[in-house]
Amino acid sequence: MNESTRRKVNLDFDQEPSFHHKFNLKFALPYIKHKKVLDIGCWTGQFEMLAASHAKEIWGIDPGVEAIKMAKKLIPKANFKTGNALDLKFKNKYFDTVTLMDVIEHIPKGTEEKCIKEINRVLKPNGHLIISTPHSHPLSTFLDPAYYLIGHRHYSENFLKMLLENNNFKIVKIKKTGRVYRILTTLMEYFFKHILKAKFNIPKWLKNKIKDEYKSKNAFAQINVVAIKK
Repeated sequence: MNESTRRKVNLDFDQEPSFHHKFNLKFALPYIKHKKVLDIGCWTGQFEMLAASHAKEIWGIDPGVEAIKMAKKLIPKANFKTGNALDLKFKNKYFDTVTLMDVIEHIPKGTEEKCIKEINRVLKPNGHLIISTPHSHPLSTFLDPAYYLIGHRHYSENFLKMLLENNNFKIVKIKKTGRVYRILTTLMEYFFKHILKAKFNIPKWLKNKIKDEYKSKNAFAQINVVAIKK
């Protein structure tokens, strides 16, 4: 999560849950209701805004000091502290569920296994790990400018299966989400945020297109995994 230490909090973008955060909640909800949850890479707590009322206890960690300060102000029902995915400052077997959403691609390359081992340590037996990350589909990779600029990683289903199964997890659910509309919307958001310094308000017709893509059996942009600790 080295990128989080360089990223700056943006008040126009980081105070409200995005369309993607809302999907993540829907995907994770069966595994966080009435559970002790750890959200790794929480940034300013946008996921916690949605999830705190469902979980028994929820912790968010992120190396971004200013982001954690904002999260503590915005979501008093949740718990936050600075931290990173490779050294989780929690007791063994403490959490029922750990979420790693749009994070594994940002930790230092080659440390994925160390990250998964740490998550396994803090999870209770039969606890759940939820991962969301860019999928290594050729079109998903081709349309991602961060892939060329900063080596933004995309992962295959086979890689994630091997990573998890080699570290005492069993995959119970895999869902691929998003197609071209989802990718292009993300590009527009980046363009508005970094070039125009303004917020991109997604029009209703485009939101409907993205919703349809989340339901598509031919989705390829994102890969979402639920695994259980053996």
